[in-house]
Amino acid sequence: MDTMDEEKKTVTRVACPCDSCMGLKVLSVKTVRKHLDKQNPSLVYGSTKKQKLDQGGEDDYIHKGTTMTSFLLCLRVLVIFNNFPGVTQQCVDEILHLLLDVLGTYAPKDKIPWNFKSLNNFMSNFMTPMKRYTACPDECHLFEGKTHRCDRITCAGKTAGRTYHYIPLIDRLRQLYANPQIAKSLQQHSQAKDAEVHDIQHSEAWKELYGNGGKFDSDYRAIALEFSSDGFSPFHHSTSKPYSIEQQASVILNLPPELRTKPGFVLLHGLIPGPKAPKAEKFNTYLTPLVDELIQLERGVKVHDAYRNEPFILRATILVHVHDFPGQAKVMQGLGSGAKFACPMCKAEGTYSQMLKRMVYRSGREFLEEDDELRQDTSFPGGGIELGHPRLRNFAEETVLAATSGMLEEVVAETLPRSKERRNAKAAHAAVMATGGRKRCNEFDRLGDQEAGKIAVEGMHTIQGVAKNLHGILNGHRDGVAVRAHEAALNRFPGCAADERGRLPHAPFTLTKEGMATADERISHISIPQGKGVVPTAVFGDFHSMKSHTWHLLMTKGMYPYALRNLLGQQQVCALAMFCHIMAICAARCIHTDLLPRMRKHLHRSLALMDRAFPETLKTILWHMLNHLPMFLQRFGPIHSYWMFYFERQIHHHVSRLHNSRHPEAAMINSYRADALCTLMEYTDIGSGVIRASYKQKKQPAGGDKFEKVYGEHGKWAWKGGDDDGSIVCTRDGGGNVFFGRVLFFYDFIYQSKTHKYASVHWYDQPTEDVTTRVFSCNITSHNSSLNAAVPVDELSEPLIVAREEDSISILDFLDRKRMIELMDWMESIR
Repeated sequence: MDTMDEEKKTVTRVACPCDSCMGLKVLSVKTVRKHLDKQNPSLVYGSTKKQKLDQGGEDDYIHKGTTMTSFLLCLRVLVIFNNFPGVTQQCVDEILHLLLDVLGTYAPKDKIPWNFKSLNNFMSNFMTPMKRYTACPDECHLFEGKTHRCDRITCAGKTAGRTYHYIPLIDRLRQLYANPQIAKSLQQHSQAKDAEVHDIQHSEAWKELYGNGGKFDSDYRAIALEFSSDGFSPFHHSTSKPYSIEQQASVILNLPPELRTKPGFVLLHGLIPGPKAPKAEKFNTYLTPLVDELIQLERGVKVHDAYRNEPFILRATILVHVHDFPGQAKVMQGLGSGAKFACPMCKAEGTYSQMLKRMVYRSGREFLEEDDELRQDTSFPGGGIELGHPRLRNFAEETVLAATSGMLEEVVAETLPRSKERRNAKAAHAAVMATGGRKRCNEFDRLGDQEAGKIAVEGMHTIQGVAKNLHGILNGHRDGVAVRAHEAALNRFPGCAADERGRLPHAPFTLTKEGMATADERISHISIPQGKGVVPTAVFGDFHSMKSHTWHLLMTKGMYPYALRNLLGQQQVCALAMFCHIMAICAARCIHTDLLPRMRKHLHRSLALMDRAFPETLKTILWHMLNHLPMFLQRFGPIHSYWMFYFERQIHHHVSRLHNSRHPEAAMINSYRADALCTLMEYTDIGSGVIRASYKQKKQPAGGDKFEKVYGEHGKWAWKGGDDDGSIVCTRDGGGNVFFGRVLFFYDFIYQSKTHKYASVHWYDQPTEDVTTRVFSCNITSHNSSLNAAVPVDELSEPLIVAREEDSISILDFLDRKRMIELMDWMESIR
């Protein structure tokens, strides 16, 4: 980032984005301004009067006493409007009127827009282009413009359907490559260190895509995308007005991680309008414009590279699809979560439970190794020995079956109700769907390179769904008479069935009221470093809805093993501790490829042990999908590279700036276009100073001068000073032993004209480890004088999540490579 900032100051020539140049010519800034002026020579100031906006020479300035131009003024006001959700269009009108009144005769009215409408009309010429499509009444086709021309009998003579706003992908990529700094970032891929995979750019799939003989064959300017489709309500604060919008967006995986997730760099393709989401069979219609452009990009389009100052043929493809399970079923035309063969990866068969009123997936032991003793254990549901193996789906075969399924679906729709032909067609349709796992072909099948391995197990919603279900069993919300009756029918958990009056005795997999109070008290002791999230103090007793990130913390940061120790049955505590630790390893920021085989083995074993220790109501389709997670860790790297956190962050970003509740889709599209323009201008010499001056400064967290940002390998915030409020960090000595300590203060050490960042740390004695939960604890009254108190910041871990008690602390989320090996060695002993 520092290199990019230095280059911004020296840029004198940029790619011209006007309609005639289309980013293919690199010209001086002054010439680019003249081209843009010719493209949009007028502004409408609340009337029919049109006046020219000068953008060349000294006439470009608003008045002689400033270097502010009309374009920069409009950009500055647009940034304020975009970055501050509370600023309305009426507020912008008043700001512009105030400027006109203050400047008076020093600034003619043709230099400053009169209201927000005139400002937006002017700046829209520099924003990303947008297309409006109209769907026919049956949503079978899209037509550009305001009318539909569908000739189907069911659509003829009817009014048009939804209006679909779409931002062309090729134009957006041209804009990015027309910026030298961004173009440089797009083609400089990071390199992996040894067997460590920190990002998707280090992954196996990336090497196959860009390696010799791959699809892009060492063409590092080609673009790899991560596509997601997610539904949301723009009126989340109101329950009286249900409204659902579907966002289609992509992340450019070529960009560095710190850039690709910024809202201005996330590519918003389109918004499927509400108030109701379209049916699954209609989703293909709204994907047609995007797939058409992807087909063009497969062949290649001509684009100018502003960094190398030369034209080239740009290609792009979708490397991975990221959806929650309902979204995956809609976009990929798969089966829903309640289907018998719902898994898109394998042919695992669900069993419908009449007592639980849901589908249960018992195929977890199929993933165990051939000689694993858990295969011979008869205490699992069903009481038999497991001899099966997972049957993975054949994508080429399923594509043919999906086409057959779609044709049979049309036959069912065209035959008479209650006829023999209709019954036969429905039976054939159901059989084909069960075999192929899809209802019909999806729009992405037209690309020809789709495969099941591109549809990743999305970590955010999968972990959230599993944690919610498990949490409901622990606090009794998902426990009941039906659950106990189902388990009694399987001869499991004797003595736990409900009595004649429906009262439930205590079971080893649930918490008592006293246990929930104890667990909540332990949760209240947890201290989370700045930037890692917040966990409510009452999690088990006074349960309320929590965000996805909070569920992720509970499951993968050691909070469950710490809070629930000695509160469940011994088998349950041991299985839960193993499951949470292996999920922490799977969700780590770095994947060690040499540890993947062991990780896969212990994940399958932990899932099997949880199947044995907890009721079958836990075995939803999301629980089954965890068995496929190691395949995607090996193929795409850490799960944070392909989850939906940044897509949902972008949704929140634009919903918070929604100023028009009557037409929310159009308002959000315009908000995104303005944000994309501001992001592009940030990396140009024309607008970088303006953008930075208008950005809202981040507030320093509570703590005043006790809080300091340390720029080391981790780039983290850390507390300093105090008896009990310093950040807890860890290090290892020469023998590999781990030690924990509290940060006292930071200082700079200058050696040979170089400044090094150091921390003064109060080290504790060697920690103890709980036998059952494998949680470290330290006595905070102790002091280890054998360790050097002055430690380089880069040799410390990032601040750790801890639980502070009277005279001790418990370390919850310490995890390095050696710790992973230690935990997996411990897992070998669990039976």
